[in-house]
Amino acid sequence: MSPAAAPARVHAALAAAVPEWPGPAARLVALSPPRPHAWSIQFDLTVESASRRRALVVKIPRWEEAPTLEAALAAGPQEGTRREYATLEALAAAVAASGDPGVAAVLPVAYVAEINAVVTERLAARPLRAHLGRFPGGEGRCTEVLRRAGRVLRLYHERVAGASSGSLDGLSLGEQLERMGARSPACGELLRERARQARERHGASAIVGATHGDCNLVNLLVTTDGRAALLDPNLVPGPLLADVAKFLVALRLRRERAVFVGRWGDGGLGAAEAAFLEGYGPADRDLLGFLCGVATVQRGVEMEERLRGLPGGVRGAGLALLRRYIAAEGDCR
Repeated sequence: MSPAAAPARVHAALAAAVPEWPGPAARLVALSPPRPHAWSIQFDLTVESASRRRALVVKIPRWEEAPTLEAALAAGPQEGTRREYATLEALAAAVAASGDPGVAAVLPVAYVAEINAVVTERLAARPLRAHLGRFPGGEGRCTEVLRRAGRVLRLYHERVAGASSGSLDGLSLGEQLERMGARSPACGELLRERARQARERHGASAIVGATHGDCNLVNLLVTTDGRAALLDPNLVPGPLLADVAKFLVALRLRRERAVFVGRWGDGGLGAAEAAFLEGYGPADRDLLGFLCGVATVQRGVEMEERLRGLPGGVRGAGLALLRRYIAAEGDCR
């Protein structure tokens, strides 16, 4: 399939599927050009029926083996995408049943197997990151939103993720961290230390399930009326507190704080973290602290990869600053 033919195939599949959603009279009115995202390709879709117009989002996952739209379409239906759609259905049902006025759901519309696409309603919302402001220190203004974000993540864990008593697989985690450390000049030593700690904690009690896997400042949304919603579950098996840790680290290790080695805006940040944890509720703080330490060095590697395209001198200075930044954070809880 050529790159030019791939969007046409998406259009044809959606045009054929649309009448199955709101009814036979429904039709596809408009489909945007494809928009590449980190792990998906998305389209804006407008559908018209006898009673109304609906603004929808079409998401086609992509991965290392299928990085382009044409490769993703050629790969056919994927069980992981079906599970993501089923998870969105379960989360929407859980939000409706909770009666919590502070949370919202991204409403699923359809799974289109022919193009391996998840179709959802377009929620009138912005990523949480947009509410925090560009510079550190403003997080404290968003404490109620962060409290609601903690509640929606807890709801996902309790009602959707299949939470059960289990244990930490410290051996697999240690191996993963060792591999990351082998290719990380800035964070290698810290990664090896976390790998050692992971092996020491192997078998420790943990509540496990299908974690969100990418709970960050983009995948937590805030609606126009201030409710919190969760987007794009990746369904990674593991300790559920890994989602909490990843979010706290995303909040703390924003790029804008790196220049000041995380020392600017700590007051607002502390209030923001406390609000999120208050909304989330009870947690094993010892395990959470360890998982925050792991997520911190993993985030460091992500930041390091963005420095690789810079000129040598600039890259060297950036790596030195990054090393100090990550080492200064430690266990963020």
